[in-house]
Amino acid sequence: LRILQVAAEVSPELPDGWSWACEWLAKCCRGKCEGLPKDEVRALAAALDVEIGQAGDAPGEVQRQAIRVEGAGSDEVNGTYVAYQDDNSIMYEQLENQHYMIVQEKDYYHGDIRWVFEHEVTDGYNRKLYRSDYLSANVDAEVPPLDNSAWKVAGGDLPCPCLELVS
Repeated sequence: LRILQVAAEVSPELPDGWSWACEWLAKCCRGKCEGLPKDEVRALAAALDVEIGQAGDAPGEVQRQAIRVEGAGSDEVNGTYVAYQDDNSIMYEQLENQHYMIVQEKDYYHGDIRWVFEHEVTDGYNRKLYRSDYLSANVDAEVPPLDNSAWKVAGGDLPCPCLELVS
């Protein structure tokens, strides 16, 4: 990322043979590069006129599962979230504001999982808003609980959100 930022400062167009950089930036903007500062990635993509597209646009990418969230007491949580898989966990990122996510958390001792609504406050720090209870590691949980009774307040406001799968 830093090398591309410097290259963009020197010249608004990347050198021939650097098409991989635009593809990588587009992929990162679609949520495929965890751990990078999202604001910096998006700013660099805009500076280089990178077409971001949607999941499923790039070869090898499939259309992602989407979830609509409504009724949360913390209104900023409401919106549409799109699924991404990173290593062995699944996360959903809000389309309207990528600082809001639904992430899968693992209990590393037992391997059980739970789902958590998080707000990325600063790089590396996520504020938990709502959470589900842990589910057995034997349960297939690629989708967070849909019913609001499965959610508990962890820093957000009542009522807890209702989730709906979007086709």
